[in-house]
This record gives sequence, C-alpha cells and structure tokens, in this order.
Amino acid sequence: MTASWSAYAMPLGIAVAGNIAYHLAAKAMPQTLSPFAVLAFVYLVAALAAGTLALASAPSGLGQFASIARQPVTYLLAGAVLAIELGFLVAYRSGAPVSSSSLTVNATVALVLAVTGIIAFREPFGWRVALGVLLTLGGVILITTAPTTGSK
Repeated sequence: MTASWSAYAMPLGIAVAGNIAYHLAAKAMPQTLSPFAVLAFVYLVAALAAGTLALASAPSGLGQFASIARQPVTYLLAGAVLAIELGFLVAYRSGAPVSSSSLTVNATVALVLAVTGIIAFREPFGWRVALGVLLTLGGVILITTAPTTGSK
C-alpha cells in the first residue's frame, strides 16, 4: 500500500454508507416498476447531483466533461455501473436475499480483483493476502452452498 488506511477512511466510509443505502433502497423498490425506468430516473437524479458537484469543485467547469467523454474507459465504467445496478435490481426482484447477495457478489469481486492486482499491477502478495483470499473463497462457498430453507 502506498498510503496508510487512515488516508482511505473517509472515502471508504462514504462508499460503505452508500452501498448500504443502495442495497436497502434496491430491495425496497416496488416490483411493479420497470427496472430500466428506475435506473433511468435514478441516473438522472445522480447525474444532476454529480454534475452540480463537479461544476462547483472544478475550476475548468464544463471543459472537464469533454475530456471525460474522450476517454474510452468512461464508457466501460458506465457499462459496469449499469450492469451492477441492473444485476442487483433484478436479483432482488427474483427474491435474492439482501443478507447474502451483496456479500457474495462483493467477495467474488474481491477475489477476482486480488488476483488481477497481483498479476496485472504487480501488487504485493504475501501470506496475509493468501490467507485472506482463502478465507474469502471459503466464505463464498459456504454462502452459495447454504440451504435456502432457513436451516443452519
């Protein structure tokens, strides 16, 4: 790590709070509403809020949007966000439990990113990372193979 965890505490805290609010809101969204319409409206509201914050915080104003639009990774990020949102909305409408759906998805993502970080970005790999990967993998296996009838 290049910085201490204290440098990440506030932004990660914001991400945690947003993630909790996101999953509770997605689970509570009425099933009678089209998931695409829900996402379109949510994105509109989020775009207005983010646009306002971007204009207020950046000295370049609207010029930054042209630069962002020229970045191919922008469109990959947009597609990824849409896939995440749609995946959870449809999963929750199908009866997926809020108690384990996010945990399973995020643990699986963490496993893939751990391997990606080590291979593609040459991030350090020691016994703690190895143990964390094994424990996470074990957790995903336990969650995904657990009976769904409420037994323990």
